[in-house]
Amino acid sequence: MLPDSSRRVSSRHARIVRPLPGLLAAIVVAAGASAGEPESLFDGSSFSGWTGDTASVWRIEDGAIVAGRPDAAAPRNEFLSTDRRFGDFELRLEYRLDCGETCNAGIQFRTVRVPGHHEVIGYQADIGPGYDGCLYDESRRNTMLGKPAAETVAAALAKSRDGWNEYVIRCQGPRIRLAINGVETADYTEPDASIPREGVIALQIHGKMRGTIRYRKIRITEFPPLLRSDFRLPVAAEGWQGSEQPNAFAGETVRLAGDPDEHGVRIAKGILSSPPVPVEPFAFYRLSLLARGPHGGHCAAAFLDAEGKDIVADDYDSIDPSGSWQPYTLCFRGHADGRAVRIHLRPNYEQPAAKPLEVKNLRLERIEPAEAAAWAADLAGRCPVVRFEPAADRWRHLPRSLEKLAAGKPLRIVMLGDSICNDTSNSLFETLLARHYPKARIEVVTSVLGGTGCWHYKNENRVQPFVLDYKPDLVMIAGISHGFDVESIRSVIRQIRAGSDCEILVMTGAVAPPGVYEPAFVKSRPAAVALETMERFPQAMAAMCREEQVEFFDFRRVWDAYMQESYKPYEHFARDTIHANSRGKAVLGRILGRYFAPK
Repeated sequence: MLPDSSRRVSSRHARIVRPLPGLLAAIVVAAGASAGEPESLFDGSSFSGWTGDTASVWRIEDGAIVAGRPDAAAPRNEFLSTDRRFGDFELRLEYRLDCGETCNAGIQFRTVRVPGHHEVIGYQADIGPGYDGCLYDESRRNTMLGKPAAETVAAALAKSRDGWNEYVIRCQGPRIRLAINGVETADYTEPDASIPREGVIALQIHGKMRGTIRYRKIRITEFPPLLRSDFRLPVAAEGWQGSEQPNAFAGETVRLAGDPDEHGVRIAKGILSSPPVPVEPFAFYRLSLLARGPHGGHCAAAFLDAEGKDIVADDYDSIDPSGSWQPYTLCFRGHADGRAVRIHLRPNYEQPAAKPLEVKNLRLERIEPAEAAAWAADLAGRCPVVRFEPAADRWRHLPRSLEKLAAGKPLRIVMLGDSICNDTSNSLFETLLARHYPKARIEVVTSVLGGTGCWHYKNENRVQPFVLDYKPDLVMIAGISHGFDVESIRSVIRQIRAGSDCEILVMTGAVAPPGVYEPAFVKSRPAAVALETMERFPQAMAAMCREEQVEFFDFRRVWDAYMQESYKPYEHFARDTIHANSRGKAVLGRILGRYFAPK
């Protein structure tokens, strides 16, 4: 959560904040940015929109782009490229290859031209005997990324008509799929986030080929990201807004290298916020960008409700320090009340004199749950293994929740607590549970206020808007902000039970070192009393849960044991002195995943 987010509350939760002007109109406009209409890239008679050697290599015959001759070998690789760049799209075209020697051509995509050279760098949908349907990485890794079986290629080419074949190239995020004549030949997911997901499309004739390659009916359907910022224009022109006093934004869009395409934004101080982007409750999204800065920075996905009011439950993370460009990815879940999201970027707020944060190539896109799960698993894979072995007698008070998980019945989980609870929810632990329970249909609602515990929720009928209105099947009470007050937690449990038959899981708080939040409690009462209360708190919570017949999980004990065994510094898992970064959240998710894993 933002450092000051405890003061910002959705209209659903009791306090009114200023709506963003024009938010609903902005959402309506942006919501139309789904798949576009098919567009022809070749008019059949001219090279308008294309760049290449049209004097001696490329020509137009009978409505097709043609290269090569049967009586002469092509002296080298040649490419005819679009003037425009494309990111996510479906490209359809027809090709015909007639040759006798070195029969090879291809279609480049997400590609860049090598300055001052005839070569290009990027993905290629290959063409030619032994190459048809292959995905090749041209002039970069110089390797086949996907190669279909011979029988698959034979089945595809058997459907050609008068020598013409239809090639379909579909790119969405890191996933690339190729098909010839309706037969899929490659399905590849790029693991390297630093490889550009945007570039030109280019037609190739391979060097030494003797014969002709023809391309026609070139059509593209773009799948624009929900948000794309290359920062070629001033930030305001791209719809971004800087924060105001007392932490006013200072920054600019800048040329970052000699290449005219290398633009970005340099944030010296304050917060830079994107325009609002429409999101759907419980859907998953991926933010990707390249960043550099000697002190790193912070990034957040901050939600807005239907009235344009801030929702406290954001997803905040840190960007690691780096003197060179590094890929950064944040996957997050749409909030139950969220109708839009804004992306916040800022230099490291933990460093009073932080160096500027530079960002470029920012994209926001909707993804499938499996992609979010893969991202969380990749993060966890970069951390020491979670070896926690849960108690065999767990779930005594969660029979219906476990039955719903196993049977694939809808299970709505409400997470109630503070910013630590918020981080636990943002671990996307439900994607891990879905691996244990393939039929699972889970919705996670994050219902939190920063620095707030059950001492707050128990009063003024707050349990109704924070819990009961969401109609939960399972409520998970978590965090470090309960003030070591067991009776307040009991009061909230009883209020939930009075309005719902849902099951309840109470957890101790994790992540923040006790020395960060305990001193304030000690100062509020006699030291001896405070110390005894803090020491007995986990046992007192467990005893209260037994009395109320709700489930209890000592999350703090498991987290502390993991930290001792990991031999990693706290900073590896934290974005500040209190909160987890994405690696820390991945560990939280792994712990919950093991807790709920089948016995």
